[in-house]
Amino acid sequence: MIALFDDFVKSWYNLCMLNDQDIKKLLEVFATKNDLEEAVANLASKEDINSLLSAIDAFAKKAETDKAELAAIKSAVNRHEAWIKARP
Repeated sequence: MIALFDDFVKSWYNLCMLNDQDIKKLLEVFATKNDLEEAVANLASKEDINSLLSAIDAFAKKAETDKAELAAIKSAVNRHEAWIKARP
């Protein structure tokens, strides 16, 4: 009876525990500490992000200004066309 129990425990252990091949496979899939440190080193800093946001805001403001100027020019062109058509 004890031998049967020992065999059960050994086979359960072999089924549930990781062997060297399993560990090698896991090391290929999961990131190592060095991999994570390299990834973190390549991340943008808060200053980088703030600089990008400031640049985006400047472009958005310029686009808004250009849109307003274009509307004003369009209005002026329409007025000029009306004057030209009104001439005898």
